Amino acid sequence: MTAPGFSARRAVQVEIALVGLVLGLALFAGGARSASHRVGVIAFARADGIYAMHVDGSHVHRLMHIRPDSIRWVASIRSLAWSPDGKKLAYWMRGQIWVMNADGTHNVALVGTPVAPLDGYPTMDPESPTWSPDGRQIAYTDGSERRALWVMNADGSGKHRVAPLGRYPAVELDWSPSGRQFVFTRWEWGEQVSDLNLMDANGTHMRLLPPGRFSGATNPDWSPSGKKIAFTYRGSRAGIQIAVLNPSGHDPSRLTTGPAVSFDPAWSPDGRQIAFVREPVGHGLWSGLRTGSEIYVMNADGTNVRQLTHDRVGEASPAWQPTA
Repeated sequence: MTAPGFSARRAVQVEIALVGLVLGLALFAGGARSASHRVGVIAFARADGIYAMHVDGSHVHRLMHIRPDSIRWVASIRSLAWSPDGKKLAYWMRGQIWVMNADGTHNVALVGTPVAPLDGYPTMDPESPTWSPDGRQIAYTDGSERRALWVMNADGSGKHRVAPLGRYPAVELDWSPSGRQFVFTRWEWGEQVSDLNLMDANGTHMRLLPPGRFSGATNPDWSPSGKKIAFTYRGSRAGIQIAVLNPSGHDPSRLTTGPAVSFDPAWSPDGRQIAFVREPVGHGLWSGLRTGSEIYVMNADGTNVRQLTHDRVGEASPAWQPTA
């Protein structure tokens, strides 16, 4: 029965409108979910495994679990690196380079021999995996007696040396978005200092990036556009902070300030933000992994710093998942 003054035709029109509204809201919600999904997630390391979370810090979940070696072996996992399509995650764990699926399945060691790392010091084994822009290869450094930069296929086959590095090994490496260059850190063990270097992808034309007022450079990460390199540096007055510079070595700019230790920068896929790690003042660079290092994110110019994790269990090596 239709209410007085409310025709059957009008009732049908209202019903159609309501159905359209419901469908519209559903499509909007679906679009919002898709947009959120396209942003991807941030993976990061803890002493007991690899975790991931939404980019707003929500939905923290574990991808891979290990038993921590001991209270001292806090650097069991580091150097997380997503494949360009976001379907694979490479990382260093206890002397080996591993690759697993984005959901944590199919964990495979590609190169290296299991070891327990020294607390707080770079190791002398295969280290710092980084993907080629097409996702077909993985480059890495080897600080053993071979002290060289190596490249292998994404499945671990076809290992070959790209370039020897001589007396000072490279321990941190990133492949440029163009595929034409590597940026890497070289440690001078006796002096306990490090510098950023560039090398063409064929192993030629290695050169030192002018450090300017920033010394002790580590953790280089190329922006998606290839126009900037973010890195960690140790300043005499500024402490341990994050800065960026051009691949030419010019126009360096400090992004973080304050007494806290900031390190491990990782660009977002769109180049607008940088995830990083911050430790409370008074802790060493690695000791905070036991006592309270947390994942933060900021705009690419250093503004709008916000904390994503608040669990005080110690986290490091954030990696922002690319999305198609």
